[in-house]
Amino acid sequence: MKKAQYGLLLFMAIGSGLGGGALSSGVRHAVAQAPPEHAKTIRASEFLVVDSDGKVRATLGVLVDGTPHISLFEKNGKRAVTLGLIGTGSGLALHNNKGEVRAALAIVEGAPCLELYDENGNLSTFIGFLEGEPRVTLHDKTGKMRALLDVSEGEPHLVLRDKNGNLRVFVGLIGGDPRLMLQDKEGSRMTEQGSGLKLRDKDGQTRALLGCTTLETTRTGEVTKRPASSLVLFDKEGKVIFEAP
Repeated sequence: MKKAQYGLLLFMAIGSGLGGGALSSGVRHAVAQAPPEHAKTIRASEFLVVDSDGKVRATLGVLVDGTPHISLFEKNGKRAVTLGLIGTGSGLALHNNKGEVRAALAIVEGAPCLELYDENGNLSTFIGFLEGEPRVTLHDKTGKMRALLDVSEGEPHLVLRDKNGNLRVFVGLIGGDPRLMLQDKEGSRMTEQGSGLKLRDKDGQTRALLGCTTLETTRTGEVTKRPASSLVLFDKEGKVIFEAP
């Protein structure tokens, strides 16, 4: 399971626990055990705080699985804030006026993460860590990831995808060298920059090279060294039609 899923699942679980516990059984769980005389400790499975109208506005309790939680409620009874534990981590959720989670801040497996959700409950933004390295993702209204900014193995990358999930743009470092890649909707590379800039047609055929220091002749396999400022143009068959200097 991805870390980006943990926050929402945590607070949905806490919400389900409350729905079947304190709110459905009134104050029964909030009645403390009778302490010995002069005792300074009150023991209970759950505490409810109510307003002057008797409406529950805050709860402090422990779920069936032993997970402690604190929840705050609006006047209309909708949950506004939830604080709880998940595994060895912890989380804080902020809800809208319908009680739906819109933001979640959590510590999962020792790493912090922030999740933002749209009005339909789909993950919109994730900021956190993956295997110890920072990661930011942006998602569309269907929950599909459309943009990724991260550091992987110490090198930064920016990735943009279309609505079908196809890679369209990549910018980053690979092996310490800058790389730019553009692809069409069919997945064919149109532009690639490593030691230079390559432009391709819709069939993936290289049509222009700018700044490449080596040029390989497809027919013979011969590799020619060229200046870093060189420009080479090809026809649709891959034959050189212009080169300078």
